[in-house]
Amino acid sequence: MVWLYRHHAADDIIAFDDATGRWEPAPEEGAPPAGAMTLVQRIGEPLRGSYTIEDGRRYCCYWTAGEELVFREPSGRRFSLFRRDARGRIVDLMPSVSADLIDAVHGDGSPLPNMSTFSLRDCFTPAPLIEVTYDSGKYLLLYSVSLFTYVPDEDLGDWDFFVALRRAIDELKLVARVHALGVDMPPEELAGWGIVAAPTGAACPAPGWYIAAERIALRCRPAAGERLPDIDGDRGLWVWVGAGA
Repeated sequence: MVWLYRHHAADDIIAFDDATGRWEPAPEEGAPPAGAMTLVQRIGEPLRGSYTIEDGRRYCCYWTAGEELVFREPSGRRFSLFRRDARGRIVDLMPSVSADLIDAVHGDGSPLPNMSTFSLRDCFTPAPLIEVTYDSGKYLLLYSVSLFTYVPDEDLGDWDFFVALRRAIDELKLVARVHALGVDMPPEELAGWGIVAAPTGAACPAPGWYIAAERIALRCRPAAGERLPDIDGDRGLWVWVGAGA
């Protein structure tokens, strides 16, 4: 069983059975607080992921005990997206699949106000593997209200499950590519593969979020030109994963 929390509420914790897809409310005593973490950082944590309920249908994303990142949709389909192997490397289990999140539209192409469409798409097949149109406006409103009570580094992904899911997929695909190429590859060579990275002590090449290539639960957000920090007291490679909100 893995513990999951309702994404936008950071509460309503459930115990979820990865083998069967069944769930039950977690006991009130003993369940840890959700805390402020991304889906990537949930690996190895007591709360392994989160869920959302859209139109009465439950969508979940979580790390298993075997350190696979799994996305499950209401019909029971289970997508194994990534795995951390015995060497600590991230392996992309669906390399031809990407996540899209766009403004929703009617069948005639006109905008569908306050709605977004999330999809998983395989570049080898024309139809999406999954497509969800949901009310994203309510999460944007919650995020907008939260700006009046300043919380460092809070962004829309803390409220909107599908924003967080797409971000996790995009970030882990970058890290998996670095691991496949080799964390010892010089940053200038990684740049040839479209990857922005720099080691501890180097000047930050671009502002935004960075993930430690060999400690994916660690991230930092330096300004351009700022020196990149050490990684739990050691030197290591930092991978740029986006500018963030």
